Amino acid sequence: MTAGRSAATPLSGRHVSRSTWLALAAIFIAAALVRNIAMGSDLWLDEIWSLRMAESMHSALDIFRIHHDNNHPLNTLWLYLVGSSGSPFQYHLLSLISGIATVCVAASLGLRRSATTAVITMVLFAASYELVLSSSAARGYSELTLFAVLAFALLERYLAKPLSVTGVGYTLCAVFGLLAHPVFASVLAAATVWTLYRFRAAGLTLRKAVVATLMVQGVPLVFCVFRYFTDWRVATIGGGDPAGSTLQAYGEGMAWALSTPRGAAWLAVMALLAVMVLGWRIARMMRARDDRWVFFLGTTLVFPLLFAVLRGQLPAYPRYFIVAAVTLLLMLAEALAQTWESGRTGRLLCGSAVAIMLLLDGFHIAELARYGRGQHRDAVLYMVRNTPGQIVTVGGDHDFRIGMEIDYFMPQSLGPKSGGYIDAASRRPGVPEWHVTQRESTEPPVPQDSTVRDATGNEFQFVQGFPAAPLAGLHWFVYRRVR
Repeated sequence: MTAGRSAATPLSGRHVSRSTWLALAAIFIAAALVRNIAMGSDLWLDEIWSLRMAESMHSALDIFRIHHDNNHPLNTLWLYLVGSSGSPFQYHLLSLISGIATVCVAASLGLRRSATTAVITMVLFAASYELVLSSSAARGYSELTLFAVLAFALLERYLAKPLSVTGVGYTLCAVFGLLAHPVFASVLAAATVWTLYRFRAAGLTLRKAVVATLMVQGVPLVFCVFRYFTDWRVATIGGGDPAGSTLQAYGEGMAWALSTPRGAAWLAVMALLAVMVLGWRIARMMRARDDRWVFFLGTTLVFPLLFAVLRGQLPAYPRYFIVAAVTLLLMLAEALAQTWESGRTGRLLCGSAVAIMLLLDGFHIAELARYGRGQHRDAVLYMVRNTPGQIVTVGGDHDFRIGMEIDYFMPQSLGPKSGGYIDAASRRPGVPEWHVTQRESTEPPVPQDSTVRDATGNEFQFVQGFPAAPLAGLHWFVYRRVR
């Protein structure tokens, strides 16, 4: 299969300098350390929700019986194995391991091009705020990104030199990717199109190319269809409020891939820059007859948007496009490495771009270390400690979102007191004592109103805010009843 080209001659271990290995080792240590920053942070809504699903299981096979979009089977299975008495670190451990492994696989992909590409790729993946965040969350996104980059690495090897070991390895990665998160279907679709394109470019007739493609992609495709009809098609969608449009969520996801300051204007600018980088790299690959453009275009643009549109009018969040962000980082790393290798001016440009990204990522990682996913345990403790009586009553502007977290943290925080969440139907004049409102973490961490009134006439005054790091959870705003 020489008609299509994807990989430069891989560097063998003896061709990689000692300084490069030392640099990669240092970046690996930094990646592991920075991903530990939020490992002990409290669970937030989606994580607690996943834990509740795991607690309802009676056997490991029950991951296939929970038909809900919040069920990411590999993560749910991990939570089931850890059990109800686990610590936040234990619940986050699978994501941590997957996140560190993702950085290593990305570096190995870079080594197939050059030592410079390997170092820059590893730096971008190690520091990426999105990837650091997913590596410390008890959700399926870290496993998703791991199997996405690993599947790409194995498929690239297989298409260059078909061997059963890489073929089987790719198949296993694709199956586990589909168990990590449904978004992996976009990776599988792009990989299938790329495989067919490669076989056709090698001179096979359409029929033979389809047969050869099914030899590689058949098992994952069958498993994907199985997952669709037995789970995704009938899965319940719930818990999230209607968010922005699919295009808005996609643009924000791509903007965060490049590291972005907060604010709608910055998000728009960085989203536009991301699309420009994508178009430029795809055009360069096509001119160079590098057929990886088929996979990259499919995973970064075509299939994520197509599948999001097929989902219909459902909540869309930037995290749904994390695979697109990852493949964009791979393309960007190669572009920056080529810029670095072009000469003194190129090194200045590359160094400046990487420095800016590191600065922005570092700022957001510091926010994650400081605020976590909303400090909701601290909010509950604040209300418990500032309740003069023995009964702590809390209401909120969203019974599901606020109620689930209050029900999780309140028993751990009450001490000798009693209390709980009062839903909208159970409120009455004088009850509850506290009221919590929430906003998405991508919105400003300020309350929308200084006073709020519930349907029973209780009036509450804002007293304390508990911000969340961007993309990490929900801002909470605590109000106390004044009359």
